[in-house]
Amino acid sequence: MKTAHNVAQGVFIALTALLSLYVGLVALGVLDEDPTFVGVVAVSVVIITCILKMRDLFNDALASERGPRWMASLALSVTALLMALVGGGYQATHMSDLLSASPFFEPLQLTMGAVFLAAVVLASMLHWGLILPGIVTIAIAYFFYGHRLDSPLFSHPPYDLGFVLNYLALDPSQGVFLFLRTLTADLWFLIIFGAILVGIGVVRLFMELGNAIGTKVAGGAAFPAIIASGAVGSILAQAVASTTIIGRLTIPAMMRSGYSPSISGAIETLAATSGQLMPPILGLAAFIMAALLNTPYASIALAALIPALLYLAALVFAVMSYSARLRIGTISVKVDWHAIWRLLPAFVVPFGAVMWLLMRYVSPAIAGSLGIVLAICIWALSGRYRVSAREVWTGVVTGFELVILLAILILLIGPLAQTFQSTGISNNFGLYLALLVPDSKFVILLVSAVVVMVLGMGLPTPIAYLASVLTMGSFLIQVGKVDALLAHFFLFYFAVFSTITPPIAVGALAASKIANVSYWYIGGQSLKIAVPMFILPFVFVYNPALLEFPRVSWALAFVVALVLLVQALLASAQFGYLFRHLSGFERTFLFLVAAAGFVALLADGVTSKVVFAAVALLIGVYLYWTGRTGP
Repeated sequence: MKTAHNVAQGVFIALTALLSLYVGLVALGVLDEDPTFVGVVAVSVVIITCILKMRDLFNDALASERGPRWMASLALSVTALLMALVGGGYQATHMSDLLSASPFFEPLQLTMGAVFLAAVVLASMLHWGLILPGIVTIAIAYFFYGHRLDSPLFSHPPYDLGFVLNYLALDPSQGVFLFLRTLTADLWFLIIFGAILVGIGVVRLFMELGNAIGTKVAGGAAFPAIIASGAVGSILAQAVASTTIIGRLTIPAMMRSGYSPSISGAIETLAATSGQLMPPILGLAAFIMAALLNTPYASIALAALIPALLYLAALVFAVMSYSARLRIGTISVKVDWHAIWRLLPAFVVPFGAVMWLLMRYVSPAIAGSLGIVLAICIWALSGRYRVSAREVWTGVVTGFELVILLAILILLIGPLAQTFQSTGISNNFGLYLALLVPDSKFVILLVSAVVVMVLGMGLPTPIAYLASVLTMGSFLIQVGKVDALLAHFFLFYFAVFSTITPPIAVGALAASKIANVSYWYIGGQSLKIAVPMFILPFVFVYNPALLEFPRVSWALAFVVALVLLVQALLASAQFGYLFRHLSGFERTFLFLVAAAGFVALLADGVTSKVVFAAVALLIGVYLYWTGRTGP
């Protein structure tokens, strides 16, 4: 089995490297992008996905973990691989013929399309479990047989076999191929770039920076988690991966400093989740958003910056209030400043170059490729802080794994989106909700938020976001009269929040294993800390200036200041400390004032905002003064 594992690993790396080279040559314009390109990429992704699973299975076999489930997984991998070779191979070599024949396909063409569609679903099951492929399978069945439903809401006109398969698997711009160009043009090299950054040692940089802050600020043990997990989550686009990598260091450190296990896990979970909201990658969902809105990805990434920073500010306020109430002080660690100064260029130069290129609307593929080259060059000049070549290679392989796993996810969600678009069910659902929900913008937003968090339970962020857009997007835009960009960001934020709120919070689950405490405790504390974050989507819908970066104004600065005041008051009310311990009455009063501030942020005029700001500042001065002199 060791030989089989090594062979599978070698084949996986070789095929992914060749596919990356092909994608890069097309992205750089060296090769033309024709219909054959998407076919080759799609079939390659499915084949590599199967080989990756076989590698993992052979590795399990080395630990004597063979049984009926192992055999079933191996059989499924081989089956999906053969179906991809047959069905996908046919499509990749006959894409021009398929375009000419559409929608009057021959039986062989229909069969090959169905075989490849099944291969995509089966291959996705190997790594993403049964839930997501099951949802997509239901959507595909609905596309075929939804006309038989006796319901004006869910029924659709009858479609023939050629029409359905053309939209799901035979047209190079529809179905499984719907988001493929987004994957290759925007995502591919940024994911590999992020993994290489982690591989060259930036995790140590972020940990040292967190330690440097922690030695100066009360509650200091939380800051390595906030900085390192947020940064790693951002560049890997995977909150759970960030929790696993960073949490094993930060959660025990927080517990030793006096944080409870549940709070430690919650802080780590929320810090890692911030990476889903922070540029440059935003957990893949931003690329789907750019495709759906037909907007350059750079515009989406820039718009996301200020709300993401406000999310982190809310987490910092919660940490400061909690640690002050329990008298958790700074941490006593020796900060390796020389390591910081030596490692800082390894992150700042390539990351800064990538962000600068993205802000100038350069192709993400070009920006990511340049970032990879810069990262490798600076790693070679890092002196005694240079990690081993083996660790860098591990980063490259990790990047290959991440991009393939996200690629098969991209192929999988295409038929789901296509079904909603082609059958019109999303418009029907929106019209149905319009009959039930009062004609109030705030109520419409609130209902949308609840529906999205329910839909997104247990789903990866990209799927949760896409499901929310498909079901609630038209309702929010047409009935709620919300601008399309604001509506998509609103749904995106609550899709992210669905991953941190019980009963199915995948981020909290990873943290609970490290903290060795009940998942429910961590999920509950995560929900408590996240309350000040939940107001952000409502605020930027009513204050669009928050999404207009890099355009800045005094109005933007004023709104940001008000949001910070509301978040600080909410955190203090929750944890009972603002310059001093707060009584039950004072905590209730602060909560009511924060609620009034939230209402003011949603109001049209400035009077209520100014009044709230004045009251909040007076409360802060009073508590600060009484904290110094005694209440």
